[in-house]
Amino acid sequence: MTGRPKYTGNPSMPEHNPYSLAQRFGDVASRPPRVTREVAEAKGFEVRTVEHDLDELAVAASLVYHLQHMLPGLIHLALTGGATVDQLAEVTGFDPADITAAWLTHAERQRWLATQYPDMPDRTDQYTRVAAALGVTLADEPQMPAPYTWTPLPPAAS
Repeated sequence: MTGRPKYTGNPSMPEHNPYSLAQRFGDVASRPPRVTREVAEAKGFEVRTVEHDLDELAVAASLVYHLQHMLPGLIHLALTGGATVDQLAEVTGFDPADITAAWLTHAERQRWLATQYPDMPDRTDQYTRVAAALGVTLADEPQMPAPYTWTPLPPAAS
């Protein structure tokens, strides 16, 4: 995905945060049911339209966008809480190398932001501790890393 998707389904939600999007996705993905027109009419269901499909796709794309950006921070929280990369790999299905790379990009970005915004809390000890546990090295001087491009997918079921 090259740009941020545009979700316009519910104008009463001007802030489309991941939590409201997840709730909205639950709503749009379950109604009306995905059945043929004939089955829907025979059972008295609302007939699914292209608008339903587009609404579901728009919400899903926005949710994916947010979650891709949130995952590295969630990885950081789990690692600082004592989880291991192997535990994260087990619960997510992601490759441990992808998890480590995502965390490292997140850590460097946060460290760089702290140089730009002195009011941010100093979390150097957190990043150093996690880097040591992961066996990676942080840059001496934090640099602004490239934008997030991490889109790991669990291995396909065989």
